[in-house]
Amino acid sequence: MMNIGFDAKRAFYNNTGLGNYSRDTVRILSNHFPDNNYYLYTPKEVNNKRLDYLDRRNIFVKTPKRIIDKSFKSLWRTSSVKRDLIKDKINIFHGLSHELPIGINKTNIKTIVTIHDLIFLRYPQLFNKIDNKIYFQKFYHSCKIARLRNVSKFFENELDKRRSRC
Repeated sequence: MMNIGFDAKRAFYNNTGLGNYSRDTVRILSNHFPDNNYYLYTPKEVNNKRLDYLDRRNIFVKTPKRIIDKSFKSLWRTSSVKRDLIKDKINIFHGLSHELPIGINKTNIKTIVTIHDLIFLRYPQLFNKIDNKIYFQKFYHSCKIARLRNVSKFFENELDKRRSRC
């Protein structure tokens, strides 16, 4: 049995795209590998009818508990969540949408990250400069420390072209 953690913000907040990918990943894994435990880390548990499988015995929703983490949810998600991952004895953490908590590489937790696209690198003119810097930093950090999971052949080719940036 393994404890597998997920950055599940998109599963709760997004109804399409990244949300569907996140929900389907957890639903399929929890169905086909029922002996594992699946921990969904989200800044806030949002009522989403697409998460109707959350009542399974092997799925646990985790939100910030400490006052400071509740007050600064984005900080919890990008860094402080590591405390919860360690407490929950997470073996593998999957960043379902491009990012991993800062410093997770200093824990014994194995990591995987799904990068859905690199549009911010291919068409930087479509993005605000500050947002583009943030996206690049998240991408760079994640591809330095994790196994990458891509979702298309096109993306695989894009990543190969830019791999030297990692």
